[in-house]
Amino acid sequence: MKLLRLCIALVLLAGVAPTVAAGDEALTINVILSLTGPAAFVGVDEKAAFAVYETVIDKSGGVRGRQVHFQIWDDQSSPQVALQLANGIIDKHVPVIVGPAVTGTCAAVDPVVRNTGPVEYCLSPGLQPQKGTFVFSSSRSLDATLLAEARFLNDKNYDRIGVLTATDASGQAGSHGLNDAMPAYHSLQIVDEEKFAPSAITLNAEISKILQLKPNCIFIFATGPAFATALRGLKDAGVDLPVFTSSANLNKDQLTQYSAFLPKDLYFDGFPFQVGVPMGTAGQRNAYATFVGAFKSAAVVPTTTSAYAWDPMNIVISAFKQVGPDATSTQIRDYIANLHDFGGVNGSYDFRSGDQHGLGVDSVVVVKWSPAAGAVTAASQTGGKPL
Repeated sequence: MKLLRLCIALVLLAGVAPTVAAGDEALTINVILSLTGPAAFVGVDEKAAFAVYETVIDKSGGVRGRQVHFQIWDDQSSPQVALQLANGIIDKHVPVIVGPAVTGTCAAVDPVVRNTGPVEYCLSPGLQPQKGTFVFSSSRSLDATLLAEARFLNDKNYDRIGVLTATDASGQAGSHGLNDAMPAYHSLQIVDEEKFAPSAITLNAEISKILQLKPNCIFIFATGPAFATALRGLKDAGVDLPVFTSSANLNKDQLTQYSAFLPKDLYFDGFPFQVGVPMGTAGQRNAYATFVGAFKSAAVVPTTTSAYAWDPMNIVISAFKQVGPDATSTQIRDYIANLHDFGGVNGSYDFRSGDQHGLGVDSVVVVKWSPAAGAVTAASQTGGKPL
């Protein structure tokens, strides 16, 4: 343990020297991502998004003439390592940490910053930060997402739900969100929920138990390899039911690898920008145009996780532009907490309610994977109302 802490401290010290722009020191923003380990499929996409965004913001003049540099650290998909890295960054008295990338690593950092700072802007929607704290979370809350999906289930008569839930933080957060959404539609029933370790190799017993109770759709609250295990298990059991899962799994490369065992109907919680749903405000349209144009210029294909990272980056940079590059953590927290009518790729943000995500049900579009197109198509309007 002491050796691990020493190694991390040395890495942090080695990386503190920021890039220097002409005439001024760059504004360095520390970012914690999962570049290795089980969540690497999320972190690698987000790292690419940070590179694209850094180019865009620096071409536009940076922050009050200072170039921006994102200093990225790899937490190895480990909550323990994420906390160690965060403590090392906190010791440098910075105002903000962007990341970590997934619910479990974000949750590890939350307790040490929530009341004192610096600001933690978690890139996973699975974290539900407490109102008024220094912690914010990307996208909309899982409660809002699953409320929209519950509306979709109700209207499509997918009223008998079987659930496969990984026992990690992301899986448990999804499960809680679904259970919280159920009372809104009395026709919906979870017939059985089976939990499994993310390291499980097979789920034959769990799937057999669910099928005995005759569900007409399946939810999978698992990401990465655990998601693949659940899909294989359903395929092996001959299940031909609609499957719903987190947009964290909406990764073209990953889904292409899983093509042999994908269900016929695979649904995700998506965003308007993914399916051409008209954006609501001029700010949203401008954010969308910038996002699409930047990735096109960089010859990078954006994913859902790219969008998870993009708006938080833009909000943090907006705070520095408004307050100044020497902003304190309290100033950044207060700026975000009072931000409203802020057009983003994922919707129009309003943090004044105390929801530390800033987005609600109206930002949710249920989307369906199309293997032939290698993309998603819209299955609902915003708010989860079926087309």
